[in-house]
Amino acid sequence: MEHTLFCLLLLLSTHIYSGHSDDDDGQAKAVLTKQPKSSQIFSGESVTLRCNIQRGEVTDWKYTWRKDGVDFLSRKHKYEISEVKISDSADYRCLGTHVDQKKHSKWSDIVRLTVTALPETTLTVYPNPVYTGETVTLTCSVGSGWSYTWYKDNTKKVVTLSGRHTTTGTTFTIRRAADSDQGFYWCQGEIQSRSISSIISDPVTITVKALPKATLNITPNPAYTGETVTLTCSVGSDSGWSYTWYKDNTKKVVTLSGRHSTTGTTFTISSAAESDQGLYWCQGEIQSRSISSIISDPVTITVKERPAAVLTLQPNWPQIFSGETVTLRCDIQGGEEIEYAFYNSGKLVSTKTEPEYRIHPTKNGLYTCEGLQKRNGLKHSQTSNALQLTVLDQPQAVLSVSPQWLDPGDSVTLSCWVKESSTGWRFFWYRTVPYTARLLSLSDRSYSVEPLSGNGTSEDSYTLIPTGPSHTGGYVCRAGRGDPVYDTLYSKPQFLWSGEPQPSVSLKMRPNRNQHFTQKSLSLSCEEKGNTIGWKLKRYREKAVDSECGSNWGSIAGSKCTIMFTFSWDSGVYWCESGSGEYSNAVNITVAAGPLILESPAYPITEGDSVTLRCTNRYQETNPIPKVDFYKDGVLIRNKTTGEMTIPVVSKSDEGSYKCTFNEKESPKSVVRVRGVTPGPSTSVLVGVVVGLVVAGVLLAILLVLLCQYKNAKDSCCNRTFSLPQPQSTNQQDQESTQGRAPDPGYTLLQHGIYDTITPSDNNDNDAGAATAGPSDVMYAQIQLKELDKKNKKMPADPKENPVYSEVKTGKATDRHPAARSLSLLLRNRNRLPRRPQLPVTVIDKDIQQEETVIQHLKEMSGGPFSCFSKQGILLLLLSNFHYGVGVSSYLSFHKTVGDSVEIPAGLEGQNVTIMQWKYRGKDIVEFNSEVVYSRGSQFDGRLELNVINFSLTIRKLTLQDSGEFLVTAETDKQIPAKAVTLQVHAGALILESPAYPITEGDSVTLRCANSYQETNPNPRVDFYKDGVLIRNETTGEMNIPAVSKSDEGFYKCKSNEGESPESWVTVRGSVVFISLLPRLLCGLLVVSPFLLVSIVLMIKCCRARGDHFISVYSFFMSCSYITALAVANGNP
Repeated sequence: MEHTLFCLLLLLSTHIYSGHSDDDDGQAKAVLTKQPKSSQIFSGESVTLRCNIQRGEVTDWKYTWRKDGVDFLSRKHKYEISEVKISDSADYRCLGTHVDQKKHSKWSDIVRLTVTALPETTLTVYPNPVYTGETVTLTCSVGSGWSYTWYKDNTKKVVTLSGRHTTTGTTFTIRRAADSDQGFYWCQGEIQSRSISSIISDPVTITVKALPKATLNITPNPAYTGETVTLTCSVGSDSGWSYTWYKDNTKKVVTLSGRHSTTGTTFTISSAAESDQGLYWCQGEIQSRSISSIISDPVTITVKERPAAVLTLQPNWPQIFSGETVTLRCDIQGGEEIEYAFYNSGKLVSTKTEPEYRIHPTKNGLYTCEGLQKRNGLKHSQTSNALQLTVLDQPQAVLSVSPQWLDPGDSVTLSCWVKESSTGWRFFWYRTVPYTARLLSLSDRSYSVEPLSGNGTSEDSYTLIPTGPSHTGGYVCRAGRGDPVYDTLYSKPQFLWSGEPQPSVSLKMRPNRNQHFTQKSLSLSCEEKGNTIGWKLKRYREKAVDSECGSNWGSIAGSKCTIMFTFSWDSGVYWCESGSGEYSNAVNITVAAGPLILESPAYPITEGDSVTLRCTNRYQETNPIPKVDFYKDGVLIRNKTTGEMTIPVVSKSDEGSYKCTFNEKESPKSVVRVRGVTPGPSTSVLVGVVVGLVVAGVLLAILLVLLCQYKNAKDSCCNRTFSLPQPQSTNQQDQESTQGRAPDPGYTLLQHGIYDTITPSDNNDNDAGAATAGPSDVMYAQIQLKELDKKNKKMPADPKENPVYSEVKTGKATDRHPAARSLSLLLRNRNRLPRRPQLPVTVIDKDIQQEETVIQHLKEMSGGPFSCFSKQGILLLLLSNFHYGVGVSSYLSFHKTVGDSVEIPAGLEGQNVTIMQWKYRGKDIVEFNSEVVYSRGSQFDGRLELNVINFSLTIRKLTLQDSGEFLVTAETDKQIPAKAVTLQVHAGALILESPAYPITEGDSVTLRCANSYQETNPNPRVDFYKDGVLIRNETTGEMNIPAVSKSDEGFYKCKSNEGESPESWVTVRGSVVFISLLPRLLCGLLVVSPFLLVSIVLMIKCCRARGDHFISVYSFFMSCSYITALAVANGNP
């Protein structure tokens, strides 16, 4: 029993001393504490960690300390760090081990020790610098719980507080700052309970200074009217100032308005005027500090007019191209010591000391310039006018070849232009050759080029005279201008083709015709004499050259190129071209999608040959053509039921554009070319001699007949040029003019002279022709002088009782085959002679008897030679085959649209007109004889107005029926020829203004496309067509042909977005070249010479037999000889 009790006591004692408590495991708990308890421990402070075990005495335990997982032993229950460091920051735990029982307590909870460096102190001063008398506040900042100490001049000298120096919390205030308050200041924070201090602040210097003076600057000054003036006020470098502005005196604050505004330190005057001149001041204020600066010194503003700047472009071209060199020139009057500033779209691009700025623009720009003063860079002049530069891409020249089809011996004109601009260009001409790397070449390397002229030409045309087979081929042009020269791109190649087979090679086509249907087969071959190697077939379509056959069109089989299925886009000109640059004949092929084509020869036809044109239907076998109309140059010439038209003997006049129509369907147009037969020089002379001899034979027979009549005649003969007697002549004078001649008993001399009138015939059959006669019209008339009754020795006193009329022959004149406009020559008494003859001519009379009635003097007609032979009462007027307008001094042509008005000039400005008339198609429509009288019942009723100052005629509200010829005649104190004007009224908006009369080869002609709304809606772009083919487009609405040739003859029209003009026929008359006429003139002289010899013999015999009565035969003979020679020389025997 005693042993059991002893065991229980021992076990209890063991439990107690082993550190077990009432916990489940019986272990003691270690508790770790930190002193100071603040979570923020500063470096240098003293820190104590204590480990308390809740069982036993402190000395009963040994202690294990753990710092961030590292253990170390200690007999002490506290761990002291006298000056803690940043490195002491860690997680701490502790564990107790009983000294006797070797039992362990539980680990304590983790205690975090965080050590931070002593805080820095921040000192701020406001304001600083400070002006005398202001309050200054110093603020020290460390954190909460700190108190502060203030130092001045050094860190040992604590600021002494006074009435002006006080502290409150974190601030130190200095009132009424003085110079003595200047210096260095520090502050430092303290926590007295822990005996720690913050790091002392950085020093701050307080500056105390006197109040500043405001400074006023004005820019610009002097200022120019309309300029913006800026006044700037500054008060040192301090910020926070606001400003007050004064004008004229320091009490007058500037009034703000729309032109006067303030922003910060500036006062702005917009659009300065003279009223803004005067004295200005400014003063700064800091309202938050209740201080003001010293007012500024006054500044005077002067406002004056600014000089103008003028910007010009040199050269002043309307279009500029990318990379082209141009010069901008800025002219400023009175500019000295200035620089020139150039701007593009408001951005400065260059400043020059000279007024010129050379540029190479690559894009559009809006340029201006102005002058700047050199001394300060301020604006000196007004901004110049804005110059808009529209920069276009590098242009490509455009070339046309006229004619494109070679007529050997004729001239060919190359015309070059730049569509985008027509100013300042010099043109360079080239011929295409096969591509060679070392030569100038086109961009696509299709051809190289060789120059035709070295330095180019200032004219936009280049003429090849004369042309031959060697001139066939391609041509290009290029234009250049400026310094340095700026070149356009080469034009696209244009070609001069020949339809004649060439000696080296010929292009053969099967089927052999110009027009083909679509979906048909077409084969072409280059047939060279000997072989077909080295030739390539090319074609030109849509203004561009295709590559050779086999590349992307057609298929090659040996020497033949085949297009298996033709399409409309296969239309074009085809030719063969060799590697050395030779060309074959060319063929213009048209592929038609419609039902009709016109089969015509593919090659030129020789004059004199026969040719058949055939109108073919695509469905010919199943649907034959019952009736076909054939047209030449748009004019119906024939209709055939067979569908064919044959020209048995082709002449040059048959050349033109043909088409056929059937049942409102028509074929494409086909150009038929005719080659002339050119005889050799010996042949030409021989033909002239033969023709001359034939004519001479005929005239010789006539001469013999006349000689027989002459010998049997009893009349006297005379030869005189009959001139118009003067009105003042007397009977005595008339008698003196006939002295030496015996009066014939059958005739009586008229003492009052003769009067003639020449007017268009009233024959209705010829009215139309007379009304439309042009400058090529000529006239002839045979005048029969009737014998008077020989029984009557005197004629009646009144010549009206016995008038004599001519026989009148009429006809219509054309360019090549002249006929006469109808005339009537009415012999009248000279007492009624008008002041000015209507038709001046020269007449030489023959065999005029003393008593005969004769034709009066008609002088100065330019129509050609005349003669008359009045034996047996015959008077013959002969005209040569030259073409002249009769009695009309000028021809004008007007083209107008229905509804327009037209003013037709009379050309009588400044003339002393007494009587004048306007006629329309031979009928009077208005007359002036001291007053204006309008003819009643004319188609112009109510639409005419005559200007009595210049006598121009205005016609309003034009109709199509107003087209026709107007003639104006007038009587003044001197001779004035009549003037003819042609008016053409059209229904459309466009008309083509072209000459109303034939143009002579070599002359220049301008075709103008006129818009009836030209003033309000000008034609921006006009296309010109000849015989339905586009030949040129112009932005000016005009097309000029500088040297007209026969090939330019044809139908012309123009097109624009306003519509299409009617076609207008342009006629070209051949020029007479003296060298070409020389053989014919010699031939004519050879024919005439025998007649001259016979004439001399007849003159001698006649004089011996009948005195001076031989001259009538001689005169007639000379006229005939002259006409014969002239006919031979003109090639029209």
